[in-house]
Amino acid sequence: MGRDDEWSDWSSAPTRRFNDFWEGTYRLQVQARNERGQLSRITSFPLEIIPPWYRSIWAYLVYGLGFLGLAYGARRFYIVKEEKRQARRRVQKLERERVVAERLKKANDRLREANRLKEDFLATTSHELRTPLTNILGSLEVLQGMMEGEETEFLDMIEENGKRLKRTLNALLDLSMLRSGEEDVELTPTSLDECVERVASDLRADAKEKGLSFRVDLSGAPMWADLDEQYLEQILRNLIENAIKYTDEGVVAVSTGTAEGRVYAEVEDTGIGIDEAFLPDLFEEFKQESRGRSRTYEGNGLGLAISARLADQMDGAIRVETEKHKGSRFRVEFPRSSEPAEASAEG
Repeated sequence: MGRDDEWSDWSSAPTRRFNDFWEGTYRLQVQARNERGQLSRITSFPLEIIPPWYRSIWAYLVYGLGFLGLAYGARRFYIVKEEKRQARRRVQKLERERVVAERLKKANDRLREANRLKEDFLATTSHELRTPLTNILGSLEVLQGMMEGEETEFLDMIEENGKRLKRTLNALLDLSMLRSGEEDVELTPTSLDECVERVASDLRADAKEKGLSFRVDLSGAPMWADLDEQYLEQILRNLIENAIKYTDEGVVAVSTGTAEGRVYAEVEDTGIGIDEAFLPDLFEEFKQESRGRSRTYEGNGLGLAISARLADQMDGAIRVETEKHKGSRFRVEFPRSSEPAEASAEG
């Protein structure tokens, strides 16, 4: 029989060739016929064709493993290649960052050196100008004692402007020393009330000259803080002088008190106030709200900047509340300390 279950043609040949048989199990049926046409009994033979090795189950398993291995290898190749590319990119990025860092370091070194030279120049120039200015003001005082009449008005004008210039030079020197860290702070127990009363007494005449009401309200209770008395006086003087300068009419009030374990001195005025937009720059150096031709009040923009730096060095802070055209309130506060033993004994 053929593969289609049909009998093949009769043949006298003792053999028969069958082609294109795939692997599998077959049953071969054979029947013979003699010369008289008599047929024999049908005989069946089981036949099993084994597949070639390259189509065996093991071969297909090897093919599958090979394909998986090839896919895995291709993926690993891609991953390694990508990792190398990323590594090269990181190396290039680190190299660029290193170059940028070196350039920034050199630029910072140049800036620090330029800043140091600027500070040295500022300090030297201010000192060199202050010395002859002091001599000029001393000679001017002698001339004022020698002259009378209208000539003294010119001398007073020269003296006033000379003192203003001296204050500016002193402020530049203070700022230069604060920037360089050369300013030494000596903290000792200091009575805030006594210092406020002393500075306020010195400036009362300036407020009276402008026709302002000048009030000083001290707490009356002992208030001590570890401060540098010289710097505290400088801060108070800056705050009170500013209040007098920027108040054309009304009141300048100075007071002291305690709050939350801190002592404070407060300077309040009914002056021009400060625009809210300018508050972030209020304690910056050389910054003033009015500039150029619109500038109404003279000044160098250093008083508050120096005061804030000095307060910070004494663990203090300056706070401000203000409203444009209605006035301002500045408060400088410090951590409260215990009263010194000698003061308690005197009391």
